[in-house]
Parts: sequence; C-alpha cells; structure tokens
Amino acid sequence: MKKLVKTWMTTNRPYMRVAKVYFSFSTLYELTTDLFIPALLGACFFIFSLMSHATFDEFSHFSISVLSLGVTVIAILAGFNVASMAMIGAAPGSFIKNLAKVTSNTEINVLEGLMSMFAWAVLVQIIVLVLSLIYFSLTRFFAPFSLPHSLESGEVPVFDLFFSIGIFIALHSLFLSARNVTAIFKIIVRSMEENERDNES
Repeated sequence: MKKLVKTWMTTNRPYMRVAKVYFSFSTLYELTTDLFIPALLGACFFIFSLMSHATFDEFSHFSISVLSLGVTVIAILAGFNVASMAMIGAAPGSFIKNLAKVTSNTEINVLEGLMSMFAWAVLVQIIVLVLSLIYFSLTRFFAPFSLPHSLESGEVPVFDLFFSIGIFIALHSLFLSARNVTAIFKIIVRSMEENERDNES
C-alpha cells in the first residue's frame, strides 16, 4: 500500500506542485474571489434546485443546457490559458529572467507563480469538461427513472448535488481566467517596455 501511495505521489507530483504554488502564491482576497464566491453561487443553485417543483426530466434538461453553455465557454478559456502560457514563454529572455528573480512573500518567484495560475486554470477546465461528460452520460442513462429531486423525498438528490459542484468548479474556472486576463495584460505591457529598453540600449 505504501509503495502504491509513493508511486501515485511521484506520478502526480507536477500537478500537486501546480496546486501548491497556486494556493501559496494567491492572496487571501484572490482566493476569496476564486473560491468563496463560486462556492456561494453553487450552494444557491443547489438550494434553488431543491426548492423547485420541476420533475427530474425537466431538471436534467435544464442542467444539461446550462452545463453545455458552460463547457463551450470553458473550452475557449482553456485555449486562452494555454496560449497565454506560450506567450509568457515567448517573452524576451531578459524579461523572463527578471520575473524569475523576483520573489513574493511566500518565496515563490513571480514567473513560477504566474505560470501556476494559468496551469491551474487549465487543469480545472479539463476537470470541468470530464465531469460534464460524465454528468451528460448519467442523466441520459437515468432519464427514464424517477429519481429524488427535492427535500420532500427524504433521499439525497445526487444529481442536484453533482450539478451544483459542477457549477462551482465552472465558476471557479471563470473567475480564475478573469484574473489571468489582467495578469497577461500586465505581462504584455512589461514585455513591451523591456523591448523598448533593449532597443534603446
């Protein structure tokens, strides 16, 4: 068992490193915006779905429509984040070196912190896409059955909970990508300034 855990840790170390750097590099305000607000909105979706009098078939059609729209947007944002990482890598060498030298309060250099933000966004967006595919498949499979969809049934409304978690992760991805837009804007401006200085010298 210990050998299995050690193998898993070694295999997934890059992903764990990305997550660790993201949470360490982000400020409390940024984490609140990226996590707390999406979690609050996801909880609201869960409560509203429980209070609705829609049948499971109606709820499944609504949730699939919402998640389909979300998947389309997130697929576009995933491309943006990957392109942003490539853009940072293509920045002038002097600019990259300066970013690598500057450290934050957590002793993580700014370059690694920025790259972790974009990498974490891509990982979250991949998770959203996979979970959405699973959700679509399950709702289609269980559509003919009468499943619990309210508190009155006394049973756990699994699909409502799954849908709310998907909303939370999707919104987390959207908020994180919005923060990445401002980050790439600053990088482009600083990179242009570095190019002008290099040309002058």
